[in-house]
Amino acid sequence: MTRRPLTAEFLLLALGDEDGRPRIDSTKLKAAVAGAAIVDLALDGALRLSEPGDPEHKPGRLVRTTRHVADPLLAEVARLSHDRKPKDAVGRIGGVSAWKDRAGSLKDAVLSDLAAQGVLSREQGKVLGLFPRTSWPLADPAVEREVLGRVRATVVGGVEPDERTGALVALLHSVDLLPKLFPDEPKREVRARGKAVADGDWGAEAVRKAVQDVQTAITASIVASTVVASGGS
Repeated sequence: MTRRPLTAEFLLLALGDEDGRPRIDSTKLKAAVAGAAIVDLALDGALRLSEPGDPEHKPGRLVRTTRHVADPLLAEVARLSHDRKPKDAVGRIGGVSAWKDRAGSLKDAVLSDLAAQGVLSREQGKVLGLFPRTSWPLADPAVEREVLGRVRATVVGGVEPDERTGALVALLHSVDLLPKLFPDEPKREVRARGKAVADGDWGAEAVRKAVQDVQTAITASIVASTVVASGGS
């Protein structure tokens, strides 16, 4: 089976199957896309998290490795993340104060790739007959079924996840998407299992630490955007 980026798997589950619209608000979506891209780079070995005793970087900073990143958008994520705390990297890429919508560009590129593969279809429309809007309804359910099946086995079935599934569950938990994916399950239990996986021992320590720090960064970005919105109202 084709290995797809974590960002693609996240977006498949973040969109409604029929309407192709996000199940979460734009602030959560952008922060999570930024976080997923950073975790993708960590899983692929293009970013690492510095540890105490690192002679060149303060501990807890994202650091570029020598691994080549072919995708130009991900290469930019790696560049912007270098020598930054995960919180700052997520904010720079997908936060409310980011001057350039890099997370939006990432999202559109990943969704376009999924449409080109026949997984999604691309539909153009207008809101109130005026504002253009693109939606991405599901075209071929096989890929999403596989991804959702892994998440279900972990969250509902209690199966210990592999590294990529653990990272995906942690990201889904960070934006409270898990209860929306499993509406027939008790929300409290789904959230508790999501937290247990996010805090769990399912992969290499460096990757788990990066995922947990990114998860914290996503939450901080969402809180910051809420404060900004409240202050402007």
